[in-house]
Amino acid sequence: MKTVIDNIKALRLAKGLKQRELAQMLGITTQGYQKIESGESDLPLSRLAQIAEVHGVGVVSLFEGTEGTNKEDLARLEKRVLELERELDLVVREKTIIGNERVFLEHERENSIFLLEYCIEVLSEPQNDFKRENLINLLKSYIKDHEKAYKPMSSWFKELKKMVKNSDPDSKDVEK
Repeated sequence: MKTVIDNIKALRLAKGLKQRELAQMLGITTQGYQKIESGESDLPLSRLAQIAEVHGVGVVSLFEGTEGTNKEDLARLEKRVLELERELDLVVREKTIIGNERVFLEHERENSIFLLEYCIEVLSEPQNDFKRENLINLLKSYIKDHEKAYKPMSSWFKELKKMVKNSDPDSKDVEK
């Protein structure tokens, strides 16, 4: 675990400063600064605040060992917040799209169930062959147009295809 002294030295080295240069910035002698980095000198809070200010970091950074200036940290955090806001916006948009698709699919499913019920009713009336033939042709077209969209709901769709096949012996291309 790094100590405050290790962190102070790391900050100085990261900036490429010599002990003499940092001592001048702090307004102390080089020997005084050497005692700080060697741990021979106790550091009052006022001196820690002064060292942190020279390095452009908070006093807490000296204890935690985090590098960078407060401005750099703030800029990095602001950038990350913007990235997260963009990600959140994408998630919200995606949920909205998915919600709209679900509403559409539910509406389509309801229409399809109605169509299926109507088909069952018409196909169970053998006396009206013209109506049956038109309905079978309509269903063939419907199946062809909607087959890819209804793959997730294939059980009722397969039932529809089966019903059309059973009602029209010439219907080989409908059932796969």
